[in-house]
Amino acid sequence: VSLISFKMIYPKFRFVLNDFYLLYYSLTRPHCRVPFLAWRKAVKKLRQRFPKGYAAIVNGLDHTWSVQLTNIASPRESSQWLHEREKEIEKLLQTGVRMPEFLQMRKETEAHLKEVKAEWKENAQHALIALQKITRIPIPSKTIEVIMVHPKLYGGFYLGGNPPKIIWGHDVEWPLYHTVYLCHEFLHALLMPDLSKWDYKEIDVNILHALIELATDNELRIRLYEKGRYFYVGKKYIGHDHLKLLVKNILPTWKRYLHSNESNLKGLAKKLTSELRGGLPPRFVRNHE
Repeated sequence: VSLISFKMIYPKFRFVLNDFYLLYYSLTRPHCRVPFLAWRKAVKKLRQRFPKGYAAIVNGLDHTWSVQLTNIASPRESSQWLHEREKEIEKLLQTGVRMPEFLQMRKETEAHLKEVKAEWKENAQHALIALQKITRIPIPSKTIEVIMVHPKLYGGFYLGGNPPKIIWGHDVEWPLYHTVYLCHEFLHALLMPDLSKWDYKEIDVNILHALIELATDNELRIRLYEKGRYFYVGKKYIGHDHLKLLVKNILPTWKRYLHSNESNLKGLAKKLTSELRGGLPPRFVRNHE
């Protein structure tokens, strides 16, 4: 049966650009991940002008904030402490999106959006049919919002939400890179729709992520290319380094799944979690870096 003769209802991928999220995300990236060198000077200006707002965006309620909160003695003090930072965040975002450097980043991100959207439009039907054949998971006709970031920021993860949101922006490392990784994040959305309610004891996210890598980064890529091998394009390793041993460990089980009539990828992840409990790497990293 030809792939393109397989009937199915397709999800709608809506590619959007959100100025405030683009600015926020660019501020949270490592120092080495910048759209262009002048952006570092722009960030320095924002950090100096809005130190509390900048720290709040970059750190979030992490250990640094937790330590500061131990010095607050009353709810009123806590409210004032948070209010000061909320005000500065608002001012920082309003100022940042008007900066010439941000407008340049936005223009380049808009061009990237058009490039990604064009590739997806050309390959989506073929890719989604292949993905359904690989995973045996029904593809729902839902709207997926793809929020674009600058390609030099190397963003790629499923954010959650309603409608489901994918953050994407990445240089092309090999042919059909955007198509394969949009399917990767889409599979996260199908298997982990509500991250806040995920049962980490029942299904380890590393194992599920490893199965998603096998299904999309590898099997889907090879089917779209109609050639290739697992784990490599040329000499470049495909996938997260921290999952490398786990992925290769579960490869035989994955191959058996591919050649079976099973249709429960979550069930496979649950089974592997039970079998491998105790020998798992640290919790997965979301971004393609």
